[in-house]
Amino acid sequence: MRRRRFRAVVPMAVLTLTGLFGFQEASYASAPTPQTITLTVGGTPTGVGAVLDRWWQVGDCWMEPGSYVEVTDGKNLHLHGITYTDHTNHADIWHNRIRYKDFSGSLLVWTDGHPLDSSPMTPKEGDSGPSDEITWDRYLTVPSLPPLVLEGRAATVEWTGSC
Repeated sequence: MRRRRFRAVVPMAVLTLTGLFGFQEASYASAPTPQTITLTVGGTPTGVGAVLDRWWQVGDCWMEPGSYVEVTDGKNLHLHGITYTDHTNHADIWHNRIRYKDFSGSLLVWTDGHPLDSSPMTPKEGDSGPSDEITWDRYLTVPSLPPLVLEGRAATVEWTGSC
C-alpha cells in the first residue's frame, strides 16, 4: 500500500515542480553589464563637464540627450538626468559612475563607490510595463578635489551607466 502511494506522489511532485519552475515567463530585467560612453568636456550650464548628445540605451533603460554631468565651485559634482524604461517589473534605477580624464588620459576625478542613482522608474500602470520619463538631479561633494583642478585640464568624461 505504501508503495502505491509513493508511485502516485512522485509524478505529482514532478508535475508540480515543473509547473512552478519550468514554464515561467521570461524576465525583463535590464542589462546587468554596465556600458561606458566617453564625452568631450564642454556645453554644460555652469561648470566643467559634458552633455549627453545622443540617446543612450542600457538594457531596457534609456537616458535622453540633454542629460549632463558637471563640477561646479571646484568641488560639487552635479548629475542631471532624463531617463525612462521600456519595461520594468516594479521599478528600474539608472546607476552612474563618472570619471574625468585629462588630455593624456590620466584620471583627475572619479565617483567610484559613491552612488549617483536615478529616482525609481516605476511602471505607468500596474506592476509592470514602461515608465514615464523622469527628470532628476544628484549632487556629490568631492572634498579631495582641489579648486579649479579641472579648469583647462579636463578633456573627457567617462560616464558608466547600468540599469
